[in-house]
Amino acid sequence: MNTPWKIIYGYTLSSTTNAQAIYEDLIKSALAYKFRGLNGFAVPVDGRAITEAIFGLNAHDQVSVRDGRIMISGQSLKEVFITTIFLKRLESKFKIGDNFNLVLPESVTSVDTAVMVVEAGSKVVPVNPKLLKLTKQHVPFEFQVKEYFDFERLDEANLLTPVGVDLAKIQKVAGQYTESTLIFMRELLDYRSIEMEKFFQDHPNCYLISATNQIVVDGKDVPLDGSKHNYVISYPGNTMSVESFERPRFLLSDDQMKRLSI
Repeated sequence: MNTPWKIIYGYTLSSTTNAQAIYEDLIKSALAYKFRGLNGFAVPVDGRAITEAIFGLNAHDQVSVRDGRIMISGQSLKEVFITTIFLKRLESKFKIGDNFNLVLPESVTSVDTAVMVVEAGSKVVPVNPKLLKLTKQHVPFEFQVKEYFDFERLDEANLLTPVGVDLAKIQKVAGQYTESTLIFMRELLDYRSIEMEKFFQDHPNCYLISATNQIVVDGKDVPLDGSKHNYVISYPGNTMSVESFERPRFLLSDDQMKRLSI
């Protein structure tokens, strides 16, 4: 493969270097950018604030990640964030000690993001610390990354009320790509797997990613840890997985915020 890739996160999979660490760094970077004018102040941050900090970014924003070592556009940060949720699932298919690179293409291609995995013991030498030119000795996962969101509902009082999926709209969002397509469902949606069968038949390489606090399978609630950030990934074939991230460690607890306000 001759495509030069910009390494955003490169790591050897372990209990401390993994999708969780990337997830926390991206949220921290987005929040630091959103509240960049409030140095020295503590502000309350809930799920909505995190969502707005990340998905309020656009291609004109330039955000530093990895403690200022790399600058990426706001649009790229969103795409890397969505990819990181799927990355957690990918990591479960490999083993501790395997090498992962979450990358962006250096030039315009049909790919938004990619994850390149090199099994432990194999050697791939970067062109330089920021660029990666891979040999055949790797496992590539290339992605188109999309958002499903109804901007007309932004000002509605019932924004937190789940709504059904507009099948015509999601078909349009999905498009037709040869790469795997990750679609992040930004709204609270109420959809049944059976309702999406036709969509997945038309788009067998698509994966729907949703933040969730409730999953029902065969009429029964699936228990979720409310202290974590939970996402459900829906796959073709009427299957799904739940990917849970620990609450970012840099966020203060409610008790800590109360002490600061005294």
